[in-house]
Amino acid sequence: MDMAPIFHVSFHNIETCHPAQKGSRYLEVPIMNFRFRILVAAITISVGIELLADEGIETENTEVPTNQKLGSVHVSGMKGALDHLANQLISSSSQQNITILWLFDRSISVVPLLAETRRGLPRFNKKVAATARKKNGTLQMSAAAFGKEYNDLTNTHTTFLPTFLTAMRGITNDSSGRENVFQAILEVVQRNRVLDESHSVFLVIVTDEKGDDVDQLEAAIDACRKSNVTVYIIGKEAPFGQEYRSVPFYYSDGHIAKVFVSCGPESVQPERVPWPIWGSKESSSEILSNYGPYALVRLAEQTGGEFLILDDIKDEAVSAERLTIYKPESFSQEQYQAFVARNAARQALVDVAATDPSRMKSSNLTFSHQSTKAFQNELAGGLKYGAYLNQHSFQLLKKLRKGQADRGTLQEARWIAGYDLALGQVLAAQARLILYGDMLIEMQQSPKEFTRKESIGWALVPIAKSETAKPVEDIIAEAVQVLNSVIQQHPNTPWAEIAKRELQRGFGWRWIETQKK
Repeated sequence: MDMAPIFHVSFHNIETCHPAQKGSRYLEVPIMNFRFRILVAAITISVGIELLADEGIETENTEVPTNQKLGSVHVSGMKGALDHLANQLISSSSQQNITILWLFDRSISVVPLLAETRRGLPRFNKKVAATARKKNGTLQMSAAAFGKEYNDLTNTHTTFLPTFLTAMRGITNDSSGRENVFQAILEVVQRNRVLDESHSVFLVIVTDEKGDDVDQLEAAIDACRKSNVTVYIIGKEAPFGQEYRSVPFYYSDGHIAKVFVSCGPESVQPERVPWPIWGSKESSSEILSNYGPYALVRLAEQTGGEFLILDDIKDEAVSAERLTIYKPESFSQEQYQAFVARNAARQALVDVAATDPSRMKSSNLTFSHQSTKAFQNELAGGLKYGAYLNQHSFQLLKKLRKGQADRGTLQEARWIAGYDLALGQVLAAQARLILYGDMLIEMQQSPKEFTRKESIGWALVPIAKSETAKPVEDIIAEAVQVLNSVIQQHPNTPWAEIAKRELQRGFGWRWIETQKK
């Protein structure tokens, strides 16, 4: 039985808030009465004694369906993660004693994962401990947590599961917004250097973010290697080509909200242009990459472990099997920079992908008509910002054209798809921006008359195509050709899915009347 702990945790960035927005809420976990707590403690201790005393346990080698790639394995929820982890530890433990150093994220969004971990640990402990006993050894575990600071929860190793579970209940929310996971790894490895060679040592991290101190990644890898520590991470799938993704948070009253967490990108640097599909109702921001966050995947891979992806969203448009040939490079930062610099097309893609997304916000598409002067002022403002975006699109296109000569020398499917999609997206955005400006100028010079008396303004809505001048037709034709090639050559991938959405959006605009809501 796994009961909720008695503590208050501050909420940060809950609901549909972007991480840049601030706010706080409090979750009050129901308090158990004293008598009931004693009963729960007695049951927990009894269960723990049974697990440790059962010498006749046969370890079941349960096969967990997975999709293994570059240090990443897809598992079905926390139960699947713990089953897979137990099997991996059992098969790879070469010493008589097994030591597991658990490291838990203290951010509020991880609270549901911690509860699921506590519920699954008796089964996990039973399987792994039985293997150690067959070798006349023991399973011992320690618990620590991290946010901005490192917190030791058990102070020492324990073979007694109830002690470990009690320590887990001492995890409190860190409201700093910092996730210094690699510094915490250095700390926990340093504290466990005294373990002798009779121990197979594993570090298991439970987190839904990527960590804010990636500058410590290589030091953490080096420390783990020197101490023969194999790292496994249980976490979330990285969003495709961007830093943030939304994950569901379940309140105690059953309410479900979205929390934005920083768990991407899947590559060393973003390799996707952060340009929105302007005017489209369907955003491409929630496409997942099929990989864990770069730094944590590299840590697991370089130490002989794995990143276990907790599948919680299924994207039917993307094939996990297909994406095995699109794996991101598991390079250090320096290796990645050198690799990118060797090809002008790769360098161009990384350069345009590094653009600040705030510079690409859509211009105004609705214009009120409370007065002729106000309406003309709104149109003028739209033209000014549209011209700024158009100039920005020209700069991005210039960078991509600079790398076009090396496009034919690219051999990696990932980089071919990435470069072509970026080119198609920038061309599409440029065509829409030119036509947007044309529509506003036409409205300025020849304002339309309302056909309904309840109308209060005008709005631009996307259409497949509108009458255009020859230069814009050429831009659209190239965009269509490039985007179609992405769809045909890279089916069932995030690149193809975004290209489809670009084409479905179309390139033209038309005016419609707006009414009061």
